[in-house]
Amino acid sequence: MIQKTAGTIKYKSREKQQLQINLFLYSEKSQNVYFLDIYPKNEKANLTGEEKNKLKVFIKEFKKEL
Repeated sequence: MIQKTAGTIKYKSREKQQLQINLFLYSEKSQNVYFLDIYPKNEKANLTGEEKNKLKVFIKEFKKEL
């Protein structure tokens, strides 16, 4: 889980010899997994503080809709 993102989970996977970062959210209420983003690790290893803040705002609003 990525701190300060209201529940975003970071998972690393290998796709065609390339490491990918998968960001997703699990909702206990609906018992669904929502994929937020997938990107190659060589393009970006970690989220910036601004990106974390944007995810946090988005997720809080998204959870209201569930």
